[in-house]
Amino acid sequence: LNKIAPTIIAKAYKELDYNTIKDVYYRSCRNLFLIGTLLLVGLWVNLDNIFKLIPDSYEEGRYVIVIIGLAHLIKMAGGSNDSVIIYSRYFRVTTGFLLIFTVLIILFNFIFIPMFGITGAAIATLAAVIMHNLMKFIFIKIKFGLNPYNLQYLAVLALSFIIFLIVEFTPDPENFLIDIAVDSVFSAVLFYVFIHRLPIAEDLNYSINQAYSKTMDFFRTKL
Repeated sequence: LNKIAPTIIAKAYKELDYNTIKDVYYRSCRNLFLIGTLLLVGLWVNLDNIFKLIPDSYEEGRYVIVIIGLAHLIKMAGGSNDSVIIYSRYFRVTTGFLLIFTVLIILFNFIFIPMFGITGAAIATLAAVIMHNLMKFIFIKIKFGLNPYNLQYLAVLALSFIIFLIVEFTPDPENFLIDIAVDSVFSAVLFYVFIHRLPIAEDLNYSINQAYSKTMDFFRTKL
């Protein structure tokens, strides 16, 4: 996405094609959000199994994985927000946002590390990422009138938490490698079943239908 979206957005700005900029921004936000949420759910349901693969000394970082995962999800949910700003006439503000983000990282580390140790460092990163992306969202909303977010995003998060609870309380196979495979597939299937009727999943449904059609066509030509 980082290779494709900037080129499209830059070309759209040159041609004053603001509908394309809006379309790319909105689609990037919802699609990356869905991908990021699915990956985070898969990580979360396999957290116990992950720690069976690494030394016990890493146990202290158990919640760091989830917190940093949330930070990356928030960043992904911002979609192509950087490109929307960088290729506009307001490109200089990105430097200011970056400086503020740096200050926030340092400040939050000073606050949270003494309180929570390594988990505090993760909390500091999450807090800084939230503030950084919130600033960019507000700026884009004010200057361009673009707001890709709605209640569907909260619905996806709520459904994802339900999926986590379902998978968490499902009996696990004794072999943890098999458990990883089962939990990953089960959570992915549930995720699609739960969200595929939401308008936010329009592109996801289209991609799955395209993949299904191509797979069927392939087998038809081989039979």
